Amino acid sequence: MATGVITRDMMGFLDEVNKGFGKGAITRLSEQPPVQRIPTGITELDIALGGGWVRGGINLVWGKKSAGKTSLITRAIQQAQMLDRHTGMPLGDPALDYTSDLPLEPEYYSDEGELVDFATAHEPDKKVEEDMRVSAPMVLKKGYMASEVQEAMNAGVVNAEQTFDLKWARDAIGADPSGIHMINTDTAEDAIDIVDSAIRKNALDLIIIDSLAMLTPSKETEETAHNWQQALQPRLLSKAFRMWVSSLASYRGDPSRPTLLLVNQVREKTNVKYGSPEIKPGGRAQDFALSIEVFLSQGAIQDEDYAAKDAHQLVHRTNYRVTWNKTHPKGKKGQYLMAISKFKDYRPGNIVEWATLIDLFKKYGMLVQVKSKWELVGKSFPTQKALLAWAIKNPADFEFYRRALVDLVVKLDAGYL
Repeated sequence: MATGVITRDMMGFLDEVNKGFGKGAITRLSEQPPVQRIPTGITELDIALGGGWVRGGINLVWGKKSAGKTSLITRAIQQAQMLDRHTGMPLGDPALDYTSDLPLEPEYYSDEGELVDFATAHEPDKKVEEDMRVSAPMVLKKGYMASEVQEAMNAGVVNAEQTFDLKWARDAIGADPSGIHMINTDTAEDAIDIVDSAIRKNALDLIIIDSLAMLTPSKETEETAHNWQQALQPRLLSKAFRMWVSSLASYRGDPSRPTLLLVNQVREKTNVKYGSPEIKPGGRAQDFALSIEVFLSQGAIQDEDYAAKDAHQLVHRTNYRVTWNKTHPKGKKGQYLMAISKFKDYRPGNIVEWATLIDLFKKYGMLVQVKSKWELVGKSFPTQKALLAWAIKNPADFEFYRRALVDLVVKLDAGYL
């Protein structure tokens, strides 16, 4: 009986799998990109989630009526529009100095380095390979676009509840309506297929469904109310989640894949004697596909500074609880205030957190007192009040420090520092 040593041909196996099943079908974990985030725009909630919503994953917000669910997802759109869809970095971030030498609009060059027409060069079905991403000079293979040119993320909203408010999104939250595509369908099947197509074609960077509970199966609209269909919506959503997970997996670890942010409502089970009777409509399938799940409820306003004045409520208090998180320790809970009327330094749509932020800066050493001045990582202010005045006048610049704070605290909570 012949004996011999069986040698391991790992490289041959990798080449065979990638050739037979497509590039990226098998990769080393060390080659996988880190998890990217889309901030919520609320500091303490960002910290609780690990930096924000998981980009390229399925995130869910659910809760009771008037808890602030739609405002939270609208804020996610506003935050996404501040990020580059190719890198996930903030637009105009100082860390991306190489972008300053690139044109504002993409230019296309042939293999010989000659400028070619957009119509002849652009082939949207092709993906940018790593070795084709060059910065200066922009000599690209024909048919490929330079990914270094910053481009804001766009969003699509399945407006199932028909409650998405243009004025609130634009004037209060600060989202750009031109970068929001409204998806209006009368059946759940159409909405599910449109979302799946948007994922497959990478047409939308942030896809929102508001809400899952209001997605109506076609049988419910085509037949009379007398014809009862048991568990029709849960069965349909179970198929939808399998479709969406499969479509997201087709990107094979590409961090620029679309992000799903879903909204759901609350229902109650009958005859529950122990435990909470609250459940999410749509069945259990959604629980197994989620990267993040957050439960919201409306909190009471007790502070006299925030009490209703002249029959107008000044702020809205939202209680949150992170009920599921695959990328960061779960179970964190807290609350935040959102201004719904103008008062003090806040306008409608602002998160009431200036005092909290300054306290966090001091707690984690980002804001320190040097003699008679306060220094915030390279910026000097005579008083904390002067720092607050600068932050109000320069919200975009201050956002850089807020995100740096979130990143620091998240790493400390996870034990990375």
